[in-house]
Amino acid sequence: MATSVEAKFNKPKELVFKSTLAAIASMGYKLTYSDKESGIISFESGMSMSSFAGQNLSCTIIDLDENTTNLIIGGAMKSDGATLQVYSWGEAEKIAKKVMAKTASNLGVNIPETQTNSKGCFIATAALGDYNNPIVKDLRFFRDTWILEISWGKQFVNIYYHYGYKLALII
Repeated sequence: MATSVEAKFNKPKELVFKSTLAAIASMGYKLTYSDKESGIISFESGMSMSSFAGQNLSCTIIDLDENTTNLIIGGAMKSDGATLQVYSWGEAEKIAKKVMAKTASNLGVNIPETQTNSKGCFIATAALGDYNNPIVKDLRFFRDTWILEISWGKQFVNIYYHYGYKLALII
């Protein structure tokens, strides 16, 4: 199951989104998808001493109200990397914490005390047990290339990301 970190910032969603993108870029990670309106950013790391395969990570940025924003960053080891690696050594969580810290720095704030680490993930990942499960990958592709391209899709995704992680904790 993917590991995630979460924090609430007393900043507007647009500012948290820009700061998170800047954090990812400044740390040299490869941006694979971003959509400001839905608050979704996906990126990946390359090979490291801890992770031969690299990591796939996603950020979900949810506006709780006008000036309060929730940032969730989670990920897991790439399945299409070095097949000899069977354990990720917690690399996704380490990267997520670094991006969270850099985002907070970009915003000029300390990491909020409400930051939590959890084994929570979204519904499909929780049900299938693996962020890199082919079905989960297909669902992300479907979300990115179809759902987010239609008029009601962005609203649906916002609602899903607001409530989906809570349901995933139950699964």
